[in-house]
Order: sequence, then C-alpha cells, then structure tokens
Amino acid sequence: MDPLAPDTGPQRHTAWRSAVEHRSLAVLLGAALPVEIAAAANLVLRVSSVDSTGGGALGVGGAFAAMSLAFAITVIPAGVLVDRTPARRTFAVALALRALPMLIGGVLALNGGLTTGAVVVLAAADGLTMALLRPSWQHFQASLVSATAVRDAAILDDWIARAGALLGAVGGGLCAAVGLTGVGLAACAAGFVPLLAALALGLGSGLRRPTPGVGPVQTLRDAWSTLRTIPRLREATRADILLQLAMPTGVLASAVAVALSAVAYLWLIALAAGLGALIGTTWVTWAWNRECPAGLLRRSVGLLVAVLVVDAAALASQALAPTPVWLGAACVAVAVGAAAMTSMFAVTGSIVQAEAPAHVRGGVTGLAQAPKHAAMFASALAVGAVMTWSGPALAVGMVAAGLVLAVVLLRGFRS
Repeated sequence: MDPLAPDTGPQRHTAWRSAVEHRSLAVLLGAALPVEIAAAANLVLRVSSVDSTGGGALGVGGAFAAMSLAFAITVIPAGVLVDRTPARRTFAVALALRALPMLIGGVLALNGGLTTGAVVVLAAADGLTMALLRPSWQHFQASLVSATAVRDAAILDDWIARAGALLGAVGGGLCAAVGLTGVGLAACAAGFVPLLAALALGLGSGLRRPTPGVGPVQTLRDAWSTLRTIPRLREATRADILLQLAMPTGVLASAVAVALSAVAYLWLIALAAGLGALIGTTWVTWAWNRECPAGLLRRSVGLLVAVLVVDAAALASQALAPTPVWLGAACVAVAVGAAAMTSMFAVTGSIVQAEAPAHVRGGVTGLAQAPKHAAMFASALAVGAVMTWSGPALAVGMVAAGLVLAVVLLRGFRS
C-alpha cells in the first residue's frame, strides 16, 4: 500500500471548493494574504537595510542563520504549547508577537538605528515568533474545517503563502528602490491587522478549549508516537526532511545569477522563481483531489532533477553570459525549477498537517518542522561552501545528485 495515497478515490473538484464550502476558511485565507505579503516584504527590506549598512553577505547569512536556528530550537516546545492551549487565543497571541519584530525594525530604521547587529537580533526574534505562529496557524486552520477538508485547507494555505511572498517581494523591492525602507518596514506590521480583526470579531469563537489530561512531556511522547505509527504521516515527514536536506531553498536562483555575472539582475531571477512557485502551487491545488499525492510528488522531483541536471551542464560549459537571451533562459529554468520544488514540498507538508490527529497536531507539526529547518540550514551551508570554493556548476550538480539519492533512499516514495 502506498503511504502517500489518498484515503478515498479521486474526486472531481479542486481544493478551492473547500474555501467556498467553509466560510471561516475563506475568511482566514483572505485575511492571511496581507500577513504573507508583510512577511515577504519585511525580508526584502531587511536584506536591503543590511546591504546599505555594509553588512554584506556575512550579515545576510547571519540573519538567515539566526532565524533558522531560533525556529528549529523552539518549534517543538511551541507545538506542545499549542496542543495544550485554546487554539483561537494562542493563534491571536502568536500573530501579535510575530508583528512585533517588524514594528521594532521599522522604528529603528526610521530613527537610523537599524544596524547589521540589530537585523540579526530581529531575525532571531522572527524565528522565535514563527515557531509559535506556524503550529498555532495550522492547528487553528484545521480546527475550522471538517476532517475531509484539512488537506485542502493546507494546500490553499500554501497557495496564499506563495502569492503573498510574490507580492511582498515586489512591494518590498519597490520600497527599497525609492528609499522608503524604514516606512516599508514599519508598514509591514499593519499586514497583521485584518487577521487580528477577524479573530476579534469572532472567527473561530466556537472552538472548544482543550482539556489536556497529561503533562507536556507526555503530550510530546504522544506526538512522537503518532508520528511514528501513522504510515502516511511517517513517510511524508521522512520525505520532507530528506528532500529539504537535498534541496536548499533559493540555491538555484543565486547560483544562476553568479554564473551569469548578473548579480544586479538577481531581483529578476528571484521574481521568476516567485512566479514559478505560485504556478507550482496552483497546479497542486487543481490536481490535489484528482491524482495520487505520491504520483504528484514523484513527478515534481523528476522535473526538478531534470532542470538541475540541465542547469549544471550549462553552468559547467562556461558559455553563459549576461545577455538578454541567456538571462531569459535562466529565468525560465529557475521558474520551472521553483514550480517543481514548491509543488514537491506542498504535497509532503499538506499530508503532514492533514494526517496529524487534532489533539497532538501542534506537537507533530513541531517534530516535523524542527528537523526540516535544521536540514535546510545544514544543506544551505554545504551548498554555499561548495559554490564559494568550486563554483555554481558543482553546487547545482551536487543538489541534483542529492535529490536522486533522496529518491533512492525513499524507494520511490512507496512502502
């Protein structure tokens, strides 16, 4: 039996029907879009501020490392906390805390006090607050819909995240280009207002308060036992971690930009990656209830490996140049690769969220997210080192080989 296969036969409707059938989910997704826009714009503006203060690649890398490590360390206890507290209240507190580093960063930028060190500290605060927001978001979202619609809700949430990331990156880039970094950073906190207002007006007010009968240690043990004993949950989590270890996010765009000697056009290549990610997630929302998730996962990985092999061969040829033709070809390759990568992680992440039982969903989310982000951090360090010392061709080729190895280790994503 395929552990990633759906519980029922294929259906003819797309995941978007769940938003229509569950009004609370539709309100949540609509109000969540400004949150995702704010998070993406904040990231772009922070990077811009590091560059303007002379922090360079070391400052940017330090900020990303601080955020990833803070998240990986705290997401497991945060997930246990989510399981033992009211879903609606915890989600509201997590939202408010997540907006706080953005507001502080905006105030510092407006006063000229946003140094590279401050950006690193704020990035660590981002990681801490995201560690609470991620499991509480997923737990609250799943509580608003029927059990059969949890996977659809997870897929739609991923689509909102991709759309918000694209819009936020564009908006943040425009603010940085016209010299409104401080204003833009401060404005990012306002993106959380619609969702907080929806909660204040009663979204999810009918959810019951959890009544845990065991302590946090036992809750964590129950989550770990659940993660190990449910086949689809176990296999999807394993796939998520191995694929993240093989494919550090963002490596393709930066490698192509360096190889083309077109770092000045990284924004264009990143925009292509954002469009590709949105297209990949859109495809998954359409195909999610029509095809077996394991099949979607295999096709996504196969397409990504093919793109990486072609890219590695092109980079090794040393024939690339910052011409319009090569730049256009690079944007297409990055977009296709991003579409495949996004659909790949959308499938595994949605299965993890859907298969976790409600009483341990936060703990399971934490246990699944912590090693995934640790793997992302480790793979980004390894690929970054290879790119620095041996060039982008070997780095991209190494990622392609890593994905092939992941497929072998996962035995084709079948039990």
